[in-house]
Amino acid sequence: MKKFVLLILIALFISGCQAIQDLTDNIRKPSLSVTDVRVTDFAFDEIELTYDVEIDNPNLVAVQMVSYDYDFKINNNDFLQGSQDKQLRIESSGTSTFQIPMRLNFQELYSLFNSLRGQDEADYQLLANLDFNLPVLGETTLPLEKSGSVPMIKLPKINVSSLKVNDVNFSRADLVLNLEVDNPNGFGLLVNALSYNLDVNGRNWVDGSNSKNISISENQTSRIAIPISLNITEIGSSVIQLLNNSSDLNYELNGNFDFGATHPLLDNMRADFSFDQTGEVPLIR
Repeated sequence: MKKFVLLILIALFISGCQAIQDLTDNIRKPSLSVTDVRVTDFAFDEIELTYDVEIDNPNLVAVQMVSYDYDFKINNNDFLQGSQDKQLRIESSGTSTFQIPMRLNFQELYSLFNSLRGQDEADYQLLANLDFNLPVLGETTLPLEKSGSVPMIKLPKINVSSLKVNDVNFSRADLVLNLEVDNPNGFGLLVNALSYNLDVNGRNWVDGSNSKNISISENQTSRIAIPISLNITEIGSSVIQLLNNSSDLNYELNGNFDFGATHPLLDNMRADFSFDQTGEVPLIR
C-alpha cells in the first residue's frame, strides 16, 4: 500500500513539473509598438508630444506592467530622462494602450543646444524600457524605440510700421494701423483672431478685435492692416490738430494673437501669443 501511495505521489510530482514546464514554455513576452505621435499642447515656448504605446499580450493569462523609464534625445543629444510608475493590466490575448508624454521647453532646449536656434526641425529619438511582472518569468524589461522629427518653434516678432490717415473731419477720423508680423518658423502661421488696445500720447484711442483669417508663410513677414475709426466727440477735438500737424506719435499697443500652424504635427492646434509694443509710429497722410 505504501509503495502504491508513493508511486501516486511521484506521478503527481512529475505531472506537476511537466505542467509548470509547459506553462513556462508557453509564456511569451508582450510585443510593443508606438501607434501614434501627436502634439497635445502647443505654445510658442513649449509643446507636449504624446506617444500612444500599444501592448499586445499573446498569453492565455493576464500580465501586469508596473513602470517605465525613458531617454528622449534631440539630434542624438540627451535632453529628457526620467521614470514613472505605471500600473497597467493587459488581459489574456488582449491589447492595452497608454500614453507617454514628453514636454519640450524651447528656452531650455536652445540654452542647452544653441545651434538649434537656426534649425527649422530637429531629429528626436525616444528610448524607453517597460517593466512587467510576467507569470513564471517574473520581472521582465522590454525596450521601446521611436524616431522622428519635431519643429523648432520660435517666437513671432511684432512691429508697428505706420499709422495712415485716410480721412479726418470734425466728427470722426478714419485711420489704418499697419502691423508687420515676422514668422521665423519653418512652417506657416494662421492668424485666427487678434485683439488689441491702442494708446496714443497717453490716451486710449481704441480697443478692438479682428477675426479675419490671415496666412503668414514660413520664414516670411506679412503686413496686417487694422482699420481704426475715432469718434472726435468722444476722444476730443485736439486729435484733429494732432493728426494734421504731427509726423510721429508716441504709442503703446498691446494685445493677443490666436495663432494656428501649418505643420503636420500642429494641425488643428491653436496657441495664444501676447504682445506689448511701445515707441514712436510714423504718421502717413
